[in-house]
Amino acid sequence: MEKAKRDSQKRTSFPFATMPLPFEFTVPLSHIECGTRLKKLAFVEPPSEVVLLLVDSETQRFHITTRALRSHLVETKGYFKQLGASSTQVKGEIYGDAFAMPLFAVVSVLVILGILLSGFNLLVVLGGVGVFMLVTAFCRSLSQRASADQHDLLHLLEDTLTMPNS
Repeated sequence: MEKAKRDSQKRTSFPFATMPLPFEFTVPLSHIECGTRLKKLAFVEPPSEVVLLLVDSETQRFHITTRALRSHLVETKGYFKQLGASSTQVKGEIYGDAFAMPLFAVVSVLVILGILLSGFNLLVVLGGVGVFMLVTAFCRSLSQRASADQHDLLHLLEDTLTMPNS
């Protein structure tokens, strides 16, 4: 089994945005067995939504949506490609959404409006700066949690597809 290849290049994004996590690894199973194992994720608590689509005799697409992790929603899209009689390539991307950008934008606009409408009252400015700092720290923690959950889903996917059949 190869370890999952992770995007080693530093990707730039908006502050607090969670970028897709690409993955690719090979498992010693047929693509049909991979799909069967993924379907079992729909029966664990909390259940995940698993959708499989047979593209052709060697390729199967999958889409998993889960709330089993700490973030509001984490999902992955990818495919299984049969490489040999008992070898399958698993490739895709994992998406996480922390909803930090909309929260940050709304609070920023409200703080700026409050400061402008108060006529730059010193207490309102200091309160606004304090609220802005708290929301910034909270949004940073939300996006870090979503990113960690993307990696957790990747490990769950790898474990599901590489564990010996019991």
